[in-house]
Amino acid sequence: MLQILLETNDKYSLAEMAQMAIEGGCGWLVLRVPDYGDDELRQICPEIVELCRESSVMLTVEDRPELAKEFGMHGVYLHIGAGVPTSVREQLGPEAVVGAEVSDGSVAVSLASADIDYAGLPATMPVDEASTLIGNVRNASCEIPFVAFPPGIKDVEACVNAGFSGVCMGRQIFEEADPVSVIEELLAMLTK
Repeated sequence: MLQILLETNDKYSLAEMAQMAIEGGCGWLVLRVPDYGDDELRQICPEIVELCRESSVMLTVEDRPELAKEFGMHGVYLHIGAGVPTSVREQLGPEAVVGAEVSDGSVAVSLASADIDYAGLPATMPVDEASTLIGNVRNASCEIPFVAFPPGIKDVEACVNAGFSGVCMGRQIFEEADPVSVIEELLAMLTK
């Protein structure tokens, strides 16, 4: 699974990044807009939402469940402290995709039993520590998918080998000369 993170950069607009991700074959985009006000988002979101709908691409947003609901996005990913995942599940309904950052395996197990769809681990967590955490969760008979936020493209394979179900990347891809090709290569690597 590849999630492409759409966040502000100096080269491309959010919509341009969404278009490149879709051209590269990515089926899941994640909007990261912590510094945007509501008025800005009301100008930006409709174009991205429409692009995703036309292409049957999933669109979620980080830490802004109200935005997901207002624009009919597929769901939300919550960082630690950004909200209570079970409350957000109630707010968005059973069809929404809800992911949550965890730093403890027992939290991942309890979230899975509360119908949370996937877990992310902090980007600062070393891969060997993440591998141990994922192993402990699997030993508890819990199959919740884990998403990594690797620091670079070269780190993706190590994340997959550590037991992650997928990765979420943005800045690293859009700094490359040909983001569409990079996305295609990542998808090929993740679907081996």
